[in-house]
Amino acid sequence: MCYLKYILLFLFISNISFAQKKYFDIVFIIYNYNHETVENAVITLTDTAFSKHRLLTDKQGKAKIELIPGNYTLTISHPQYFTYEEQISFVQSLIKTIHLETKENELQNIIVTAKESKGVTTQSIIDKKAIELLQPSSFTDILELLPGGISKDPDLTTVNPIRLRQAGSVSGYNTNSLGTSFIIDGSPINTNANLQYSPDPSQRLNGQSDNKKRTTAIGIDMRSISTDDIEKVEIIRGIPSVEYGDLTSGVINIIRKSGGNKLEGRFKADGFSKLYYISKGIDFDKYNWSINTSLDLLDAKSEPRNNFETYKRYTASIRSRKLFLFNNSDLWWNVNLDFTGTTDEEKKDPDTGYDKVDHYKSSYNKLGISNSLELKLKNKWIKNIKFISSLRQETDKINQIKYVQLPTVAALPVSEIDGEYDGIYLNKDYISTVKVEGKPRDIFLKLTSNFSVSTSRVNHDILLGTEWTYSKNNGKGQVYDRYLPPNLSMGSYPRAYKDIPALAKLSFFAEDKAKISIGNHNLILAMGIRTFKMTNMNKSYKLARSFFWEPRMNLQWSLPKLFINNRSLDVDITLGYGEHKKTPTLNILYPDLYYVNYNQLNYYHNNPDYRRVNFQTYTFSRENRDLTVANNIKKEIRLDLGYNQNNFSLTFFEERLTSGFRSMTFYKHVTYKRYNTDELDHSTITSPPDLNHLNYELKNDFATYSKTENGSTTDKKGIEFQFSSKRLEAINTRLTFNGAWFQTKYKNSKPIYKSPDAIVNNQKLPYVGIYKDDEGYLMESFTTNFMADTYLPKLKMNFMLAIQCSWYNLTQYMKKDRYPLYYMGYDQIIHPYTEQDKTDTYLQWLYRNHNDLDSRREPLSLGINLKVSKKMYNEKITLSMFVNKLYSYNQKYVIYKVVQRRTSSPPYFGMEINFKL
Repeated sequence: MCYLKYILLFLFISNISFAQKKYFDIVFIIYNYNHETVENAVITLTDTAFSKHRLLTDKQGKAKIELIPGNYTLTISHPQYFTYEEQISFVQSLIKTIHLETKENELQNIIVTAKESKGVTTQSIIDKKAIELLQPSSFTDILELLPGGISKDPDLTTVNPIRLRQAGSVSGYNTNSLGTSFIIDGSPINTNANLQYSPDPSQRLNGQSDNKKRTTAIGIDMRSISTDDIEKVEIIRGIPSVEYGDLTSGVINIIRKSGGNKLEGRFKADGFSKLYYISKGIDFDKYNWSINTSLDLLDAKSEPRNNFETYKRYTASIRSRKLFLFNNSDLWWNVNLDFTGTTDEEKKDPDTGYDKVDHYKSSYNKLGISNSLELKLKNKWIKNIKFISSLRQETDKINQIKYVQLPTVAALPVSEIDGEYDGIYLNKDYISTVKVEGKPRDIFLKLTSNFSVSTSRVNHDILLGTEWTYSKNNGKGQVYDRYLPPNLSMGSYPRAYKDIPALAKLSFFAEDKAKISIGNHNLILAMGIRTFKMTNMNKSYKLARSFFWEPRMNLQWSLPKLFINNRSLDVDITLGYGEHKKTPTLNILYPDLYYVNYNQLNYYHNNPDYRRVNFQTYTFSRENRDLTVANNIKKEIRLDLGYNQNNFSLTFFEERLTSGFRSMTFYKHVTYKRYNTDELDHSTITSPPDLNHLNYELKNDFATYSKTENGSTTDKKGIEFQFSSKRLEAINTRLTFNGAWFQTKYKNSKPIYKSPDAIVNNQKLPYVGIYKDDEGYLMESFTTNFMADTYLPKLKMNFMLAIQCSWYNLTQYMKKDRYPLYYMGYDQIIHPYTEQDKTDTYLQWLYRNHNDLDSRREPLSLGINLKVSKKMYNEKITLSMFVNKLYSYNQKYVIYKVVQRRTSSPPYFGMEINFKL
């Protein structure tokens, strides 16, 4: 009995002690650095007594366990990722988020080129590994990795618009670049309120036009986008989801990195630029919160020896990501604060002996904040609800100082209203100062929700959403002294940008992605509709009077697997059709007034008190209230093959844009007087001439002005292909071969007005011809790119050798009618042009003499590029270099019986160093 008492007392104390041990929940969430969940990761927790507890993550990358508080050794392993190990200690429940790093020796997972997606939408996916080996200075360089992409020497002192699936480029056909949507972390970059341009049509100091500096109505200037924070880029060239709007050509979806604790830096130098970058990530595991910060500086020149034409870019970013865990849902909250500043500057070289003050400087500063809330529900029907908002404020300035030297005495009109008014005489030389201030403000709101509905054979993923955008420019606009203009042929006067109305648009969209299984066949049918309406425009505008609709459809058919040597051959066929609409920008909808001035009297006397100059002024509104959206219709078919980690993709596409934005010339009949001063006695007059006592001749003329119309057609068709091999184990090399054949037609879609420079009976031709065709172009190109990327694990080196061939580039002037369809006289009445008119004294001069077909074909141009990177010091430092056109060959050709010899292009090279500490 005594022993039994002790035994019972021991068990009682043990039970009390055991009861006092309290267990807490530990939740692990495992991601990779693309922020994709990692399934089947093995989590091992080892306590101080070497007892092990093992867990396996589910499809959401989660694992949960109850443990006694204390110290544990955490180990996470997965075949595709580096083993993660950490000492953890906890005294209460803990939620821990961990990012795993892809193994470098998992060679099949390392892709250093663009990867073609096998989804229902044709797109290229470029991850950070490919970007690091490419060593870009701006987003422009990344396009080299697309099918048909060719490396180019950087041109960072001129605007870099984007061109997708396009052969060549023609001035005035900017709807394709304007209609490419750039999205960063879910928020689009809006350029609709960009009104920044110099009123001087020859603003550049070298006398060239401002087209290479002007950014209005061309979309995103890719120089302004830094690449160092990018984790992944999705370049959608096919038919995107209806979630994406206000576009015609494609979508650039940029996803920036989040999480991590490393301090990273990059320094790059080449002949044209220097780039500096530093970033730091901070993870607060206890709070499931991560912060990433970064700074970037790019300093570029037009060419290495020129310090007087420069471009600088400054970027800074703070990005926060927080996870809230609830019983039946997870809430992700992202907040980004971003700053981008650029300076485009040009000045004269004092060593040239030109000691005047000419100077041009354009600065662009943008501060933006974006917010994203995504609630992921563990619900059978509703998968998630996501809300995105962003606010961006820019301050853009142009400062131009120009020394104007006139070859002769010049008169300047000063009236801003119609009528007859005296002007002034300008000094032979003077200094003109121009300032342009723009303050674009953009607001973006978006709400979406995903639903899932399943039946016996069909799974529906349904997307519903709405979107609101707002664009307004509150700047002072163009400010300069009217009596000291930078150019005498501007045709406009200063106007405050803040007087221009805002642009607001409300959109709704819905999409159903149905997955259907029929035997061994799998079908994915994605059908959606998007509609939008302008919400704050005057009803006199056509844009404000109706909703616009954008239907889109993609169908993918996965054939039954065919096994060859016990390996499956995957075959997918994808069809797509979609309509894509881009609204006009503020400068297209609300252009400046245009002034036409006729000199009626120009009496220049030696005595300044007796001088007089008189003008007849006409003002023309260039607003087009019948302007509508630009609509691009896309069709494509794609074949995807996959066998033993070898992949092949072939895409044929057609795009037809017939309502692109185009500046077109119009003619208006006007009259003015031509005063005769022959009867004046110049030696005896005592005052300026009195117009009431002068004889005059009444003159007729056609005043010309321009309006933006839906008047351009861009027809595109082509073939894109890419083959990517399995990495060859013997030499650790992957082979990639891609290319594209593009054909693009540029022409007008509305008749054009043109008056020939003909003098008949000592007077200008009093008629204007209305022609079917303007200068049209057919352009073709065929390019291929063969790449071999090799990874040497023992040396920790990456090599990529690329052989890029531009097999030919064709430019052909399209046939245009010699005779007009109609003609118009001073009576403004339009008449049909007949056979009899071809022999009329005046109307016969409307005949246009030109060559029916004229073409230029540039043959083979070949270049070999080399890129190398080497990891050192426990992979904390990476040293890289590149040489473009290490070898080049340009085949000669003949134009008009003249041999055109093209010399080999000089190599373009650079180096960079990266560190991760």
